[in-house]
Amino acid sequence: PASRPSPGCPALVGPPHTLRAHGMAAAATDGGGEGAPAGQKRSSVEQGHEEAPGKHRLSEGEAEMLKEHGRVQLTLGAGSRPRYVTVVRLPGGALSAFDSVCFHAGGPLGLGDIEEVGDERRHCVRCPWHDYFIDLETGKKWHRALVLEEGSGNLVPGGWKSSSNSMQRIHSVEETPGNSILVQLRLEGACES
Repeated sequence: PASRPSPGCPALVGPPHTLRAHGMAAAATDGGGEGAPAGQKRSSVEQGHEEAPGKHRLSEGEAEMLKEHGRVQLTLGAGSRPRYVTVVRLPGGALSAFDSVCFHAGGPLGLGDIEEVGDERRHCVRCPWHDYFIDLETGKKWHRALVLEEGSGNLVPGGWKSSSNSMQRIHSVEETPGNSILVQLRLEGACES
């Protein structure tokens, strides 16, 4: 099993062969470009464009990757403590940005499938390692508990429930009228990721 990243310093962790199997190389902590899907270079504030203090404007290449593949991996922040962030385009066209590393066990959340979960059909990313569903609006974890079925005594899936607190950090992302995409880290408040 993977070790958990140290607080405030998410890193892609796990056996290198596991990360390569998911299309990712092992991450470096210097923001040097590793940890991106195979064949892609990670973006960073140093390589991209800082629009305003704390806001990163996607470069043409990043925007093209998002357009073609529905997601782009970014490295935001400088020095030895970068944040690895994934930006995805959801069904219907909205954008979402979230920490690429799963809060639970450091899995490659940025590679997870986007699925609709619960009665409200919430857009969630599904962690490829442990099938955790993370709400892309709130950062809450969604799950279905097993309940005892009356009469048969069998355990069956119950209704959908979410965690009471945000577990995964969700960041601000906006598309401007000129089709620029801006990402701003949201680091305030307590959060597992």
